[in-house]
Amino acid sequence: MSELRFIGVSLFVIVTLVLVILFPTESVADLWVKIDANSLVGFQALIEKNVDPDLWLTIVLPALRCPVWAITLVVSALLLLRRRRRQGGYSRFR
Repeated sequence: MSELRFIGVSLFVIVTLVLVILFPTESVADLWVKIDANSLVGFQALIEKNVDPDLWLTIVLPALRCPVWAITLVVSALLLLRRRRRQGGYSRFR
């Protein structure tokens, strides 16, 4: 694992732990409303008018109801599970 990737994954894990401690039950939408409620309303309008109204109800809204730390946990897990570069094997940049 390269140093830069290790640092990135470590930062996501640390942020996840901090969010679990500071905001254990707060949803993404609640935190977004505390930061800037108007931008959340604008984001909803953008999705409903330009993409699909059903997308807001089926995907975006349930994601916004997740705890804040769950988002960083998912990103951390995806970064950790990414395939590592093969040692001595085929590399497209050789």
